[in-house]
Amino acid sequence: IKNETIKETYTGQTINITYPTLNSTEATKAIKKYIDEEISIFKENTDWGVDTGISPVENSDLFLTIDYREEKSSHIHTYVFIEETYTGGAHPLHMSKTFSVSRSGKVLSVTDLFTNEKDGLFTIAPFVQKELSSRGIGDASQIKEGAAPTVENYQNFIPTDTSLTIIFDPYQVAAYAAGTQIVEIPLSKFKGIANPDVFTVQ
Repeated sequence: IKNETIKETYTGQTINITYPTLNSTEATKAIKKYIDEEISIFKENTDWGVDTGISPVENSDLFLTIDYREEKSSHIHTYVFIEETYTGGAHPLHMSKTFSVSRSGKVLSVTDLFTNEKDGLFTIAPFVQKELSSRGIGDASQIKEGAAPTVENYQNFIPTDTSLTIIFDPYQVAAYAAGTQIVEIPLSKFKGIANPDVFTVQ
C-alpha cells in the first residue's frame, strides 16, 4: 500500500485527502474514482466561495476532508473511508465509503457476500432493522426505509471472519443528531448463505 495525499487551499476553502494505491488495479481505480467524484462535488457546491473569497459563516472555512483505515480478515481487506465536508449550512456532513477487496483483487458488492444474492439482504435486513429500532434513534418508517434490503442501503460494509458490519450514515436511518449507526451482524444470522470465500464458515 502506498498513501497518496491531495492538499489544496483556496480563500476560505481547504481540501485534505489521504487515500491508498493498492496492488489491485481494479480497487485502486475504484478508490480514485470515488476520490475524484467527491472533489468534483465539493468544488461544484463551493465555487461561489472561490469567486467571492468569503466563507458562509464568520471564522468558518469550507472544507473537504477524507481519510481511511484498513480492516483485515483472513479473506478480505476492507478500506473504510471517513469523509467530512462543510459547504455551508448548520453543520458539516459526515459520510462513509467502504471498499472490500478479495485476495484476487476484486472489489466486492454486498451481494458477493452471500451464496444467494437475492436472499442475502432479505436475510440480514430484519436483524438490522430490529437492532436499530431497539436504540430509540428515530421513527419506524425512517428505519424501515433506510435499512430496507437494497444494495444502496447496504453499500458500506465490513466483512470479518465471523461477522458482517454495516455502516449507516447520518440521516439514513435517523436524524443527524443520532450520528453514524453501526450494526454488527453475527455470522450465525446468515451462516447458511454466507460466501465461504469471504467468511470463515465451518
